[in-house]
Amino acid sequence: MIHLHETATTDALDVEALRTAIGPLLEALRAQDVTAEGVRAPGDGRRRRALRLIAGTHPLPGATYRVTESWTSEEDGETVNHVAETDVDVVDDRPEAVSLRAKRVDEETTVAVTLEPAVEPTTCTIDVFGPIEANVVIDLEHLPSSREPQADVSLLHRFFAAEGTVAVAVDATGPAARWRWTIRAEARGRSYVRPVASVAWLFARKRVKAEIDRSLAPALADAVDALNALLAAQTEGAPSVEAGARRTVDAWVDQLPVS
Repeated sequence: MIHLHETATTDALDVEALRTAIGPLLEALRAQDVTAEGVRAPGDGRRRRALRLIAGTHPLPGATYRVTESWTSEEDGETVNHVAETDVDVVDDRPEAVSLRAKRVDEETTVAVTLEPAVEPTTCTIDVFGPIEANVVIDLEHLPSSREPQADVSLLHRFFAAEGTVAVAVDATGPAARWRWTIRAEARGRSYVRPVASVAWLFARKRVKAEIDRSLAPALADAVDALNALLAAQTEGAPSVEAGARRTVDAWVDQLPVS
């Protein structure tokens, strides 16, 4: 059995603002004019094919949308253009729960996100299906402090399985309150790789733990900072949460490419 115990500290995430914003953001997305030709941008009224309906009826369960992303990167001194297409399915959309499923075109992995209830959700469940299967259940209602861990995680691969928890607590040791994330996990090899995995862990655990320490904290910090920035921009100068959500979604649609 392989045991992991890691911690990381980040800025505090504004969970209440996040929970409050989710319902209005979903409603603003439902209100968009999306057809097979694309989404109508509020700024100029032109269709943006980067978000279009490819099946079903907008915005009802059974609808499938294709989202096209374009970006460039520098590789060996040259600018390389990238395009990725993702299909997003509306699996469920009720007051009790909303569930979306996303899959990159030409890739195996599918990610499903379920929020319960749809407005001010208390639970977020993330399921991953593919070569690696994962299930993450997050107790949004009790972040950041609770007697029990606020997230349960399980992973399954043909060669290994793992279960773990994430507990978040307020770290008030500095000038500003921050969050301390404590991650505990147990992993084991499956089938004939079980003894090999155990032996390999004896030799690799220091290096693996060092890599986790080096990547975990920055990744968490970036995610928290991005969410806090989005929430701050959504509420700044807006007369209501709903108005801020509409402004955020409209701005995102407006910046999509026309063709």
